[in-house]
Amino acid sequence: MARLGENASFIMGQAPASSACNTDGIGTPFVKAGQFGESFPIIDEWTTNPLKIAKESDVLICVVGATSGKLNRGIDCAIGRSVAAIRPHENVIRDYIYYGLHPWIQRLRSGSQGSAIGVITKDMLEAVKLPFPNVERQQRIVQTLSLIEGTIKKRTDELQKLDYLIKARFVELFGDIKTNEHGWKKCTFKDVSTKITDGEHGTVPRVEEGEGYLYFMARNITKDGEIDLSETSFVPQEIHEKIYKRCNPEKDDLLLVCVGATIGKCTLVPETMGEFSMARSVALIKPNKEMVTSNFLINVLRSESIQNNIDHCSHAAAQAGLYTNMINSLETFVPPMDLQIEFDSFCEQVDKSKSVVQKSLDEAQLLFDSLMQIYFG
Repeated sequence: MARLGENASFIMGQAPASSACNTDGIGTPFVKAGQFGESFPIIDEWTTNPLKIAKESDVLICVVGATSGKLNRGIDCAIGRSVAAIRPHENVIRDYIYYGLHPWIQRLRSGSQGSAIGVITKDMLEAVKLPFPNVERQQRIVQTLSLIEGTIKKRTDELQKLDYLIKARFVELFGDIKTNEHGWKKCTFKDVSTKITDGEHGTVPRVEEGEGYLYFMARNITKDGEIDLSETSFVPQEIHEKIYKRCNPEKDDLLLVCVGATIGKCTLVPETMGEFSMARSVALIKPNKEMVTSNFLINVLRSESIQNNIDHCSHAAAQAGLYTNMINSLETFVPPMDLQIEFDSFCEQVDKSKSVVQKSLDEAQLLFDSLMQIYFG
């Protein structure tokens, strides 16, 4: 192991005056933390007075704020104070440092300094320790990781396209909710639901896993509408029974985040969940099965029109949040049940394809993580 400071130089960013910046493509591309993309910066700002310059051969890292630790591959650009450029020395490959720093992101964030916002300092970057084999070995490692990274991106793109396919089929069958070009019967979520409520409002005692029931929270619904139980809390049986009398999520009910940064994210309760309690940050919607299917209603909820309404409602209240009266008043339409069932069958087939792709993605990610552990410890 060797210190990164012995194998690279560091250029800490500096912001030019706002008067020297523009969005018209004049001057040098200017990168701040907000311009970081998936692996390369997204350029939408330029400066005529570049103060600190990064190169294509550098690794860029966010060093200030909520995204501190995020990494991008370098480009020729000016960098602001929220960004640092890590410039490899001779016989050190850029992407070797790029991959090698990933296991350090969390440690750098947890050690960041600053009064109001976290700051990753030059000293912290210099102190990072990585193995530095000869350049031929670095090249082989980078080639292997790049190949797997490409597979992960390809599988991720396939999943996104399958999601878009469902959205396209929804519009093809039912049209747009806002314009309702087919003239379907319009009604509110209250009209098509047998119950709309939210989880427990008060503070509840917690117990260890195995000693109580899952306490489902907003963090357990991902931005992609999947259930994530990597971080869980549990409540005692007597507390669960009290909550469950009022708020009883069951298979195929809708769960909607109604408090916090991810308001509007939603999912269906799977059969495998069993009984669980819910926190105030999640709302429960029980569809009236005689009027709508669960799958149809959740795709209504995920539509751009309804998500815009949710965003408007949640910010209209004195305290940001989506309250049950707001959910009750959300508008939808009710197409014929045979069309809804046709859409459900289509989604079921797409979900089978998604499962195959997801399995391949999980295997690629597992291989990537294993190799990262082998290469960088």
